[in-house]
Amino acid sequence: MNPTRRTVVTSLLSSLLVGCKGDDEGDTADSSADGLCPAALSGASFDRILGFSGEADRPLEQSTGDGLDRRYVVDLSTLDPSSLVLPLERFYVRTGEPDQIEPTAWSIAVSGLATDSSFTLADHSDLIEDTGPIYLECSGNSAYGGFGLMSAAAFSGMAIDGLLDRLGVQATATQVRVDGFDTHSQASSGSTEGASWVFSLADLREGWLVTHMNGEPLDGDHGAPVRLLIPQWWGCAMIKWVNAMVFVDDSEPATSQMQEFAQRTHQPGSPALAVDYIAATRDPTAAPVRVERWVDGDRVLHRIIGLYWGPAVDGVLWQIRIGDGEWQPVDFCLARTSPHTWGLWEKVVEGVSGEQAIRLRVDDADVRTRRLDSEWYRRTAVFA
Repeated sequence: MNPTRRTVVTSLLSSLLVGCKGDDEGDTADSSADGLCPAALSGASFDRILGFSGEADRPLEQSTGDGLDRRYVVDLSTLDPSSLVLPLERFYVRTGEPDQIEPTAWSIAVSGLATDSSFTLADHSDLIEDTGPIYLECSGNSAYGGFGLMSAAAFSGMAIDGLLDRLGVQATATQVRVDGFDTHSQASSGSTEGASWVFSLADLREGWLVTHMNGEPLDGDHGAPVRLLIPQWWGCAMIKWVNAMVFVDDSEPATSQMQEFAQRTHQPGSPALAVDYIAATRDPTAAPVRVERWVDGDRVLHRIIGLYWGPAVDGVLWQIRIGDGEWQPVDFCLARTSPHTWGLWEKVVEGVSGEQAIRLRVDDADVRTRRLDSEWYRRTAVFA
């Protein structure tokens, strides 16, 4: 394991449940009963949960469609400190298992600017390691489904850093095309077959070829028998059903999947060459997932609970704005243990009524937050 990865891998699932007051990666303290911030609600009684308005309905917590159109969308409003690591059966699905796949006797072919060969994960079992909790998000995640095309879980698999040193890679190789089996008999309403992405050697070294999630073998919808995982990259680049690694140079064309998701991964247009694509990585992001109504005599309080994820932004301030009000800091009462997973924040407000938009930002113009800047994760609630 290289030093970069060692600094971000966590060792225990239970380490997620750590109470915190302060900033993103702040000092820990005793957690409250529900893992959030109880002080602001002292003496108040929970009344009800308020829904978000103006969002198209989508079936949540159930599988719909087949093949390229298979979806499983998580109900983020149900998340609490005890459920931030999602079981395999609740982890989001954007594309289902190809019905033409035959996963028995699975191997991964190596070709291009490397020694032609094939391998199984058993061939390099000494490289198997646990990743700790890592979140994944579909690049098409949107308010249609309450932003539920995202999840976090702990994985285990082969560290690619060590693997690359064993594959006879030529000095002229600068990139790697990772291919996955993606042949479906079902017609799709809007997706294209072809699971391939081209990575720089340096970027790919930060990843794993994973086979297990939360200690269980992957199932077909999640990429069994093996899928790619690189922290902080969009889910569309995390190739499922990996069956080939092709070592190439800077003349390699962009794949159909890179072109299909060019806009969603914030590319400079749709370049013809893979080398001209920027890394399809996430920015720091936060979104509200639940609005609660609390009552204390004649007082009405609202607790807004949300998630934050993406690269760490230590030393800067996350802020929330409700309607046309002032930007205010949010409270972090559950510290995430790694920037590769997600954490919870909350804000308790009083005197807010009517239909109001909820926005989040990082109070630092030097931090890139492309989707937050476009208000992609803005949500609206009726404060009653």
